[in-house]
Amino acid sequence: MFSESGVSLRVLPGPFWSQVAESLTDASWRVARESNRMGIRLHANITWQLPHDLPSSPVCPGTIQATASGQLLVLGVDGPTIGGYPRVGYVIQADWDILGQLRPEQTVCFVPITLEQAYRLARQLTEWRRQSTLRLLITARTTTRS
Repeated sequence: MFSESGVSLRVLPGPFWSQVAESLTDASWRVARESNRMGIRLHANITWQLPHDLPSSPVCPGTIQATASGQLLVLGVDGPTIGGYPRVGYVIQADWDILGQLRPEQTVCFVPITLEQAYRLARQLTEWRRQSTLRLLITARTTTRS
């Protein structure tokens, strides 16, 4: 979901969502140059009142973690499997491709959605991929017979 004002990422609330929801969704976040496939670092002028002495726990791609310095870390496909920062949300799987295309200094905003919406979008993405694969197979079969 790209626009003139930046990229919108759809998110599901995490365990610490209630403490950060307003500042998370109202802020304009900038992609840091230090971002890579392990994770996207996002900057904004935000300070958190979150616990930062949490034990490490399992995380997955799309997990949004809040650092004590006010940065966000959105874990990527090559990211860690455990983390100790507060988990404020999760970028839905249907938007993971967008994460991989973010560029330094690009603006990002977060749009909260429901679990039902995320499931519907995941089903639509799965169906689109299935249809695309079928079209490729049919095209490949047709061109090899010619």
